Amino acid sequence: MTAVSGRPPHDHYDVVVIGSGPGGGTTASKLAETGKRVLLLERGGYLPRERDYWDSKAEHIAFRLAAS
Repeated sequence: MTAVSGRPPHDHYDVVVIGSGPGGGTTASKLAETGKRVLLLERGGYLPRERDYWDSKAEHIAFRLAAS
């Protein structure tokens, strides 16, 4: 897949995936591997690769603290 900022380079896509989270990113990647033209839309900015973003225990603790 190619990252593009601004207006998409094509007028036709086989699939539009909204959100590049774990489900959207995986779905877009798998569809692109089959030859589909995929447009992946993301509203948010780039998420830096920090340990706490990828550590399920750290995320679980943060969620519990926010809920209390």
